[in-house]
Amino acid sequence: MTLFPMYLLPALLSRGFLHKTHKAGEEVKCTYITIPQAPETARILLCRPFWMFGAEMGANEYGVMIGNEALFIREKPSLTGLTGMDLLRLALERSKSAREALDTIIVLLEKDYDCVSPGLIENAVKRGWCKTKDDFNFQKCYTNPFITWGAAARPRQTCSRNLLSQKKGLLTTADFMTILRDHGGHDDFHPSRHGGTICMHAADRLIRRSQSVGSMVANVNGKEQHYYVTGAGNPCLSPFFPVFSSGTFTPAGYLEGAADYNGEAFWWQCEKLHRQALWRFPAALKDMQVHTSAYEQEMLQSLEKTHAVVNQAIVDSCFARVRNMVNDWGGRLNTMPETSARWLFRRYWHGYNSLNGI
Repeated sequence: MTLFPMYLLPALLSRGFLHKTHKAGEEVKCTYITIPQAPETARILLCRPFWMFGAEMGANEYGVMIGNEALFIREKPSLTGLTGMDLLRLALERSKSAREALDTIIVLLEKDYDCVSPGLIENAVKRGWCKTKDDFNFQKCYTNPFITWGAAARPRQTCSRNLLSQKKGLLTTADFMTILRDHGGHDDFHPSRHGGTICMHAADRLIRRSQSVGSMVANVNGKEQHYYVTGAGNPCLSPFFPVFSSGTFTPAGYLEGAADYNGEAFWWQCEKLHRQALWRFPAALKDMQVHTSAYEQEMLQSLEKTHAVVNQAIVDSCFARVRNMVNDWGGRLNTMPETSARWLFRRYWHGYNSLNGI
């Protein structure tokens, strides 16, 4: 069982790519550079920023899953090369197992970067991040403590581990979906007041500028593979629907998003309502949770408990139900009580609404 949150503004693309064979000498254009193409690439599912080659999370037809994680370091990254998200996609396309995926990433790193750059330890000593070679610890030396603190990395990691350990060995797909929606136990959760939660809500441009904008849960065993995505922003307000079963494609009616608001794109349809809901927490959250819980319980029961084969009709039906559920919820938002929000929070989101054309 695997779960992946994704943090990036402003838009998400959930999309499948078919199994392909490639001619000798072909190249593939990544986000910033072009590299030799592999002879064969697997069928993959990607959840990715609309503007780049790589992805934040994904899976392939062989049951390999990878999630990207940001590292906040002191050194400035290169302006070109393979990104971490490029490596994620390339590994999914070229691997039939987790071990092969790891080896693929290492090989690509050795060609584009150095696995451990020459002078890495010497550089840390020179900059005063450690005293001697024996004192060297990569995490302690190269982590940017301020950004790591601002991103609430440690409290979020602690919360994740605690929630996972509470039902160790007994976790279900529904449990993972619940974990991705965690707000730190705040019954009165409001995005303007509570930060550092697994389900991230952006609030300002300085400290809380990251937000969950897509989620994926996968339940893979020797016989079955089940994949679920929100295809939308904050998972606390976004029901999951099944995708990527053998022989299936993107759900009918699911259109991709881009930088600016597009009322036809599912991600932006949901995002517009999510931003309206910001002024109506916690009522908007509680209302959606009731409907989401009932739907997901029924969906998981019909798919996983009965070992159903997920075909295109099921994918389309679940997505249509989710879209209708979100639209119905949006129609109720104006009847919910408004709550106050901090000035910086209001200014931050009004600015993004103007930027995105909402």
